[in-house]
Amino acid sequence: FAFHHDGVYPGRPTQCQSPLYGCGFYNEVKKFWDESYAASTRAAGMAIIEKYFESVPSQSPKPSTTLSLVPSNGPTGEKPPTASSLVPSSAPTGTDDTPCFLICYSETISAEILQDCVDLCKSEGYCCGNRLNGEAPDSSATTLSCANGCEIAFYSEVKSDCTTSCASGNANTCTYAHPFINRPFSKCGQCQSECNVGGIYWPPQDACGSGCDAATNLNEFYKFTGPQCAPQKPRFLFAGQSNMLGHSDDAKLGMFDKLVDI
Repeated sequence: FAFHHDGVYPGRPTQCQSPLYGCGFYNEVKKFWDESYAASTRAAGMAIIEKYFESVPSQSPKPSTTLSLVPSNGPTGEKPPTASSLVPSSAPTGTDDTPCFLICYSETISAEILQDCVDLCKSEGYCCGNRLNGEAPDSSATTLSCANGCEIAFYSEVKSDCTTSCASGNANTCTYAHPFINRPFSKCGQCQSECNVGGIYWPPQDACGSGCDAATNLNEFYKFTGPQCAPQKPRFLFAGQSNMLGHSDDAKLGMFDKLVDI
């Protein structure tokens, strides 16, 4: 597993898009990969071969010391089947004693993406900046800022979800914990100093909702579909890419089609 990890992702990068596929998958699985899990992985791979291919090796293949991204033709020299012909109606789930892999994650917004929306807020006269880059960690007067509304918009499917969260967040408390955002909003501090030249800046009640409005102009927002969780199913490696038995929708989008094209 370590050899394959190094071959596919040299240096073993830690900044990965998701723990469900790609380098993030390798980083998670290496925590519990051992001989027992390797055996269950080989068995799962052979079960797939037995289900979809006429010719099956008499025994599990031995680990290779070289990596190849170009598969050879099958025993009969036929072309690879199409993706649609290999969509499983069911798939083996391994044995009860195989390790489980369960993790939930949400896509997170970067300070750079948030800044695009914060700039729109500032163009409309709202102060209180980007808390993700340290510009304004707090808002004031127990009120969410326009920038806070931008951040909430990223974790919303539609604008109405965002404005509903703003209404909840503007309750008379010093913090607001959004269900999909790890870091609570702090609302009893002060915005950055430039906002307080003529006195402490208090975001108006409509500031957060204006952030929801501003986000509609940006492509990165309102694409959130909630946290994604990997079911408790054994996993196996296939052509350098992770997949999940019976849960292929959790694999990297389009990866199977690319392999078939190869």
